[in-house]
Amino acid sequence: MKKYKILLFIISIAIMAAIIWYANPMLMAEKISQGNIYFILIAFILASVNIFLRTLKWKVLLNNVGLLELVPVQILGMVISNFTPGKVGEPFKAFILKARKGINVSEGLSSIIWERIFDLLVLVILAILFIAFMSLTFDMLYIGMVAILIFIIGIGVLLLILTSKRFGERIFRFTKKLPILNKIGDQFIEQFYKSTKIPKVKMALSFAITFVCWLIDALVFYYCFMALGIDIGPAALAGLIAFSTLVAVASSLPGGIGSFEAVLLVLITSMGITTVDATAGILIARLVTIWYGTILGAIFFIYLSRKVDIRSVL
Repeated sequence: MKKYKILLFIISIAIMAAIIWYANPMLMAEKISQGNIYFILIAFILASVNIFLRTLKWKVLLNNVGLLELVPVQILGMVISNFTPGKVGEPFKAFILKARKGINVSEGLSSIIWERIFDLLVLVILAILFIAFMSLTFDMLYIGMVAILIFIIGIGVLLLILTSKRFGERIFRFTKKLPILNKIGDQFIEQFYKSTKIPKVKMALSFAITFVCWLIDALVFYYCFMALGIDIGPAALAGLIAFSTLVAVASSLPGGIGSFEAVLLVLITSMGITTVDATAGILIARLVTIWYGTILGAIFFIYLSRKVDIRSVL
């Protein structure tokens, strides 16, 4: 398993290196050096607001935990998720939350599943709208439709886990063999299905915040591109990001690193933007989003390590 993860990470790095080399590193560095720092600063502010909102959309689904207490758990959980294939590390948040606040893993996990359903629903909706209004090559359309179909099935499976105890029992019997969920106790399933009954008002609010989060992501990318003088509308970027994210997650590369950039690069250059400009904009946007979040995650790992025994959780 470790060798498999290392191989995926090497593939991600290789794809990123190939993209940068293909785009001409010298020209790209020159382009970035001429970027508008004020637009990049706005992007960082928006990214920070987005992290707060992503915590809020989780907080809405939980009880007996403060928003500020949840921030370090959410950020660290997002980083762990980003660097596991297909974001399968997401359940770690439930164990970190239990160690931090004593909240049952079953309650934490059910809220995390609802979070993922809302994320996937928004991404699928935005990706479908993007395909409907964007002219794509047959290959890219085929890849996108396959990714969308995979995640529609995934949403269906997650909903079945939450609503069908019989189906959920079979899934959990299998997942207990995995390192991520091998700490599930015998009473877990009973507690889990008690905690899945979240009020509809809370779910609607969490879904609405999720939608706003992805739109803010589009604004982050918008200002990163505007910093280089590249004008792509936020609405178009919302579709571009959704499409690229679904394909990237389906690729199972850690954090979608490499696959996300490659798909987004192909889509943006098809709009008439040069490879150098598109690659420079993508790299800045990823710095402001995933790498900024990773730095915060490392800081909060140190913070949480002083509060709880994180190593026993991970």
